[in-house]
Amino acid sequence: MVALACGTGGLEKRRKAYESFYRGELDTATARLAEAENSKDRLLFALDRGVIAHTEGRLEESNTAFAEAEAILEELLTKDASDIAASFIVNDYQLEYKGEDFEKVLVHPFKALNYLSLGEPGEALVECRALNDRLVEIQQKYETKSVYSEDAFARYLSGVIYESEGDKNGALVDYRLAARAFEKYERDYGTPFPESLRRSLLRLSEAQGLDHLVREFQERWPEAEWMPYRDRKEQGEFVLVLENGPAPVKEGERFDVVVDDEIYSIAFPVYRALPAEAAYGVLRVGEREERTELMEDVSAIAGKDLKDRYHRVVAKGLTRAVVKHLEVKKVKEQNVWLGRILNVVNSLNEQADLRSWETLPANFQMVRLVVPPGFYEKVELVLFRPGGAKIDTIDLGPWEVERGRTRFLYYRTLS
Repeated sequence: MVALACGTGGLEKRRKAYESFYRGELDTATARLAEAENSKDRLLFALDRGVIAHTEGRLEESNTAFAEAEAILEELLTKDASDIAASFIVNDYQLEYKGEDFEKVLVHPFKALNYLSLGEPGEALVECRALNDRLVEIQQKYETKSVYSEDAFARYLSGVIYESEGDKNGALVDYRLAARAFEKYERDYGTPFPESLRRSLLRLSEAQGLDHLVREFQERWPEAEWMPYRDRKEQGEFVLVLENGPAPVKEGERFDVVVDDEIYSIAFPVYRALPAEAAYGVLRVGEREERTELMEDVSAIAGKDLKDRYHRVVAKGLTRAVVKHLEVKKVKEQNVWLGRILNVVNSLNEQADLRSWETLPANFQMVRLVVPPGFYEKVELVLFRPGGAKIDTIDLGPWEVERGRTRFLYYRTLS
């Protein structure tokens, strides 16, 4: 019973912190997360602090928290045998939280956006390379590939950063990887292939003198309109990442199995998507505007990724049921009533692990807007509901963009 209280009790405390976060009470959220911290949830505490500081614009503090999360991830590569054994006897709350695969990847876009906002593009490129290493690690993790084995948004953002720094080869490599990933995203998650990526592939292929690729892409997308690289470099560009809505949450489901007339529960988690008020945004700079494109449906990826691991989660639950059955059987040989009581305790302790990174957005969107270089007194993001009704106009402040340069911005909605 103690293990049950520690696991679900910590989750209840963290979810009170998440409620504060989504009400915009960021200081309160941080304080409540600190109250909920325990040795099994170090990773979540670091990830959540990273997002909260990022949302508030405390960028260096955010990257410090994310660096702590990365250090914990490396440490957790060495598994604690005693924790694993306890997880087979009690529940998965006995294990330190190691993060979902997509959660591990999304650390890097957050850090890259922080560095870009700090005016440190070199450090953002370091995150692009770290992102590649993380994705290779995930691809090598499973003998058969899981649904989530590549990240289209992270690859595309990496390509945008490389292009903004004049690395045409690096940009084209990541744009092509992003294209393959978006083709998979379209099949698995219903995420449309971004029009801006089509233009980027044509532009960078032409810039690299790869005429065969230009012809290939023009045949695939005959209606794509794009500006040649040399002309594009005479312009400025705004890139805005919209981090939109509340993260999906895990909920518990269970089914019962009967072994020798004893009933044993198998608990497992499922993701539930939460609705985002905003469907899309429009970036307005001077007289020009462009609509955001969906880059990453976090809710869809979370749900599919967990379903992809369903058989492994259930197999572990069944193994735990067998272990508990043998334990109950042994006790019953000494005392039938104690054996029955133990079976009840075991059933109560069978809990699905509902921990996840709940300060993530429901989705990431992005917009790229090419403008003449100069100073723009008004840069705005207009948010719209699914039916097209306007929600709000966000003043992003005055910004200057130089010829051939890219200005990166981000904005988080909490509802």
